[in-house]
Amino acid sequence: MNYGYFGNDASLTLGLVKEELDKFSDYDIHCACEEMISENSARRQLLGKYTLLQDDLFSSSKFVRLRHLLPDLIKKGHRMLIFSQWTKVLDLMLNLLGSLELSCLRLDGSTPVSERQALIDKFNNDQSIPVFLLSTRAGGMGLNLTAADVCILHDLDFNPFNDLQAEDRCHRIGQTKPVTIIKMVTQGTVDEDIYSIQERKARMNKAIMEENGKKKSKKESEELCAIALNAVENFKRSKEDDETEAIDLTST
Repeated sequence: MNYGYFGNDASLTLGLVKEELDKFSDYDIHCACEEMISENSARRQLLGKYTLLQDDLFSSSKFVRLRHLLPDLIKKGHRMLIFSQWTKVLDLMLNLLGSLELSCLRLDGSTPVSERQALIDKFNNDQSIPVFLLSTRAGGMGLNLTAADVCILHDLDFNPFNDLQAEDRCHRIGQTKPVTIIKMVTQGTVDEDIYSIQERKARMNKAIMEENGKKKSKKESEELCAIALNAVENFKRSKEDDETEAIDLTST
């Protein structure tokens, strides 16, 4: 508050600042402190204790893996796209790449449309940039990033077609290299459940569209869809029954 991080309006009170800080994550506080310290290095004496060390920032199992994987891939001449669903993860990723002294570009939903093609062209034409960070759903189907030959999905989408669309940004006309897809899944976490859901959806889609290499008739596809929808409805009803029973037990 004293350094003007929250502005200098006369209505600003310590209570309002505390309310705002309650919404901050550890990483938000770290970034705020680093920003104020960058304005005046003497502030580190007071604010340094609120900043995070590299071991704090990059201790997730995926980041530990990336710290070894990325330099090895770059050493072998690969260039890569790294996708995440969350811009906050992309923020952390920028810090990770900075710590590894790797240059990169970034494109997410907040990137102005007028700037996107310039970023794409820069990556495709500048071999010295090994990494392009993207949010999974940003840019739609129009992105052509054939300069990359490795696609890393840092976190998977519940809808496998969103991830497939992300992968396809390497698989455009003009791609001359085999493309490697790396899906990062942390054992014992929700990642495994999302991956399992993706696999089930993919198998269901394949079963609906094809059988023994032949496309199913419209009638067969409709029947399979009806069976799938019925299974979903039965699952929902069973969940509702479980919840009702739990409420009854709680009341008892």
